[in-house]
Amino acid sequence: TDQIIRAVFVDEFGDVDRDADLLAAWSPLPDAGKIVAALFVYQGANDPRVRRSESDAIVKAVRANGRPVEYMIAPDEGHFTGFEQRPTA
Repeated sequence: TDQIIRAVFVDEFGDVDRDADLLAAWSPLPDAGKIVAALFVYQGANDPRVRRSESDAIVKAVRANGRPVEYMIAPDEGHFTGFEQRPTA
């Protein structure tokens, strides 16, 4: 993420290092076992804000609990603002 957006995120959500405990508490990953409905996860392969490893982790955790997950990785998309690239749409 460029530095301007990163600074805005630090102001809004906290610093990754300084506020690690708070950010971990906000993470949905520890509660993946509570997800009971089918889940659709969309990940833009070029997303500068949400790393693919984060999407991979929630998908893996929900599937480990035997819940259905459809996982779409759009190769030419960035951070989700809609299906913007013609082949994705």
